[in-house]
Amino acid sequence: MPSPRTYDPRHPAFTHALDAMRAELGAIPQGELLPIRLDITSAIITAFGVLPKVVKLREAIVDELGATAVRYVDQLERSTQACARAHALYLTTIHGTEVEEKVSELSGVRRVLLVEAQGLVAKKRLSASSLAEIVGGTGFKAMCIDVLQLVSALRADWPAIEAHTPVTSLELDEAEALANAVAALLGEAEQASASSPEAVMRQRAYTHFMRTYDEVRRAVACVRWVEEDADDFAPSLFANRERRRDDDTEIDPVVTPIVPIVPIVPIVAAPTNGPVAPVVPFNPDLPGAPPFVTS
Repeated sequence: MPSPRTYDPRHPAFTHALDAMRAELGAIPQGELLPIRLDITSAIITAFGVLPKVVKLREAIVDELGATAVRYVDQLERSTQACARAHALYLTTIHGTEVEEKVSELSGVRRVLLVEAQGLVAKKRLSASSLAEIVGGTGFKAMCIDVLQLVSALRADWPAIEAHTPVTSLELDEAEALANAVAALLGEAEQASASSPEAVMRQRAYTHFMRTYDEVRRAVACVRWVEEDADDFAPSLFANRERRRDDDTEIDPVVTPIVPIVPIVPIVAAPTNGPVAPVVPFNPDLPGAPPFVTS
């Protein structure tokens, strides 16, 4: 069966990838596991987009760095699929009926508020800068942040826009309350499942995936050093996390320049004993989002 390069964690190839790597993932020392500081769904989608590009550089990597260096390119697809499957299995442990119902409702609220805000911007009734903080994406946490941000933006100019939008102040209050309720439910569910076997396996798969992707970036940087276009082939997974929000517990990484290293030496993450930052699951109700995993 061909291995898909799209995000569908229910595909048998994803299950096979995780099952085939369980022993390897289980051998990663506890102290070397990386804290999860990314939206895993977004990172995986980025990696799938990178795969065809870096595969085209495989011969160049072998020529310049040797056959050993290309092993990270060869294992990136399987590592990405394993991480996707482990993440999907983890999500099934924190999804309850109440969470799903409220998230579905919140998804609709975000769509309505965003369309209204964009219309007001187009009519010059609302400043475009008020939408600069919209996160977007498929994560539940991002959805909560977006709704709260939209409510805040609309309230800030409410006297000037009230007559130009069908949205009422009561609906803004209800949207804010719903976003806070979803955030609270997700927090409770994540805390309850933080030490589950699915959570541990997800962190192991995430660690392997991040290390593999990082090594691919190093190899690409070497062979595209003169052209200075390595990021066009393998962009940083942290590229869209330049800002830190007061209500976001994720921590922005310190990005260091990538320089050619021959041969490539595998990166060993510094031990960390800190808690794993929760990652918000994707919302299957959003356009283009992967189907909800039920197994």
